[in-house]
Amino acid sequence: MDPNYFSMDFERVGEVLLAIVVISMLMERALALIFDSRFWIEKISYKVQRKPVSTDTTNPQKPDMQPLESVERKAPSFHKEGIALALAFFICYFWKFDALSVIMPVHEDVTWQGMLITAGIIAGGSKASVKLFKDWLDISSSASKEIDSYKKNNKAD
Repeated sequence: MDPNYFSMDFERVGEVLLAIVVISMLMERALALIFDSRFWIEKISYKVQRKPVSTDTTNPQKPDMQPLESVERKAPSFHKEGIALALAFFICYFWKFDALSVIMPVHEDVTWQGMLITAGIIAGGSKASVKLFKDWLDISSSASKEIDSYKKNNKAD
């Protein structure tokens, strides 16, 4: 077999990798609207118990603003990963983005298998974006910060 058959154009490889990084970051920010919402965090990700609503009429608080009494992680679920993969596959399918076919132009056509692998890479890169925004830049919702603060202050020793 001719070794030039699988030769790579590294300018093209760089462009594909940059596209994957940008799509991952955009997708993560779009999904943050859902995954960082108070509803998602308190109803789907965690079982949250709040302290009883105060009867003080001079300083009424909304029920969702009461202090946390307990927080339990629900059984592990793959909702986030499944939604991220589905969205990434939709993006790859809609724009006919198959990173493998672009990097290694062995086939003339974009394949659904290549789009699925590309979607997996994008969805995985989205997790790295979450780490960047939440851990390094400290960008997250108030509900997420409240849960993190509770977990930090109430560690089981």
